[in-house]
Amino acid sequence: MKARVGGPMEGNEAARRGQRLSGPELRRSLVLITVAWGVFGTLWMNAVSGAPFTSFARRLGAGDLLFGVLMAAPVLGVLGHIPSAYLIERLRSRKGVFLWAFVPQRMLWFAVAALPWVIGRGHPSARLGLLAAIVFASSLLSNAGSNAFMGWTADIIPERVRGRYLGNRMRLSTVVGVAGAAVAGWALDWNGSMTTYSAIFAIASLLGTMDVLIFFLIPEPQMQHDETVTLSKMLSGPLRDADFRRFLLYSASEGLAFGVVVPIFWLFALEYLALGKFYCNFYLLILPSVMTAVSVPFWGRVTDRYGCRPVILVNTAILILLPLVWIVTTRQWHWLLLLHGLMGGVCGGAVTIADFNLWYRMTPAKGRPAYLAVGFIVNGVANGLGPIIGGAMSQALRGFARSVGPLHVTGLHVVFLLSAVLRTIHVMVFAPLLRERGSSGPGRLISDGIIAPAIKALRPPYE
Repeated sequence: MKARVGGPMEGNEAARRGQRLSGPELRRSLVLITVAWGVFGTLWMNAVSGAPFTSFARRLGAGDLLFGVLMAAPVLGVLGHIPSAYLIERLRSRKGVFLWAFVPQRMLWFAVAALPWVIGRGHPSARLGLLAAIVFASSLLSNAGSNAFMGWTADIIPERVRGRYLGNRMRLSTVVGVAGAAVAGWALDWNGSMTTYSAIFAIASLLGTMDVLIFFLIPEPQMQHDETVTLSKMLSGPLRDADFRRFLLYSASEGLAFGVVVPIFWLFALEYLALGKFYCNFYLLILPSVMTAVSVPFWGRVTDRYGCRPVILVNTAILILLPLVWIVTTRQWHWLLLLHGLMGGVCGGAVTIADFNLWYRMTPAKGRPAYLAVGFIVNGVANGLGPIIGGAMSQALRGFARSVGPLHVTGLHVVFLLSAVLRTIHVMVFAPLLRERGSSGPGRLISDGIIAPAIKALRPPYE
């Protein structure tokens, strides 16, 4: 049976042939994906997250617990993967589901921009309730579209160069993200009125919509289809795959260990360290982004050569140290957060590329929508629980204060310590469970992939 392809590109040659894209068609598609995903999508994401959203929610009156819930809402919307996966298998069109989900999702942020003007200051509960509803609806649509996006791009990006492509795409997005974060932070420091917030979110919504509309121009290869798909079979099938079950345990552990401090970084920098929005963006977005931009092409090549598993094991072990850096940081010593930017940018970028590539490798072409649905649900629940736990602990320990030597320990410090413990368990117990066919060991990655190239680069040219 002939596949249906959503959007105006139904008659493209790749779909009729039932083959992957190749030649000029492939190169054009990869460039369009890079521009949409790496430029417009990045500007949208940076505007609706980080310092702008954090300070906006605080201005509306969100407490620590509610702030944690707001930060968790985007990942709790993973339930959107279930109808998305089912529709993809039934309609046999990733492109159609992608467009129908993401166009309204991006336009919802016009409603966030209008929120301060639609509901007055005298109704803070209504403001926060509507904000949470919009964020959750946006998340449902985003997850529904993400399933289609992952399956669609998996059939476009050649596996042999996937790591390098993702690395180059991430380098572009981080450079663009640095510029966007700097402009947003400067604008809010210059004029922190609700008018500025509304302008930022309205522009973000426009840019995000442009990101999605570019995908109208990209063809969709024919997908491998399961003729006997049912909802129960779709959800239970991936759980019978032993390697995928190990990947689920790894993904859940990672989401919890790293997600527990998601709302705390920004709160700690804005309130405990009393840093301005520009410096918050510098330490938490700009510097990590610069380091990511510099290092991700290298990690992309390394992932293609040595595999995702060793890259994850080596870099995640280093990321255990990041919460400890925050514990010893004070207002007078806030420059210590430079270590967060350096390690977080280099190692975090490596893990991001490896994780993203692993999602492609761990999900077979036939049945991929179901694998992605189950995987993203598990990952999303863990990522959702993390910020809620971190926000709840911070709220419960709001009045906690102890002096330990030169350090003034608060509830936020306790959450950082919890994250360090969870990351250690993740590295020691769950990350080693990963199974990836053809990957090298972490020792070979360190010796042949990192140390040897470093020695070669430092060697005098006359030798």
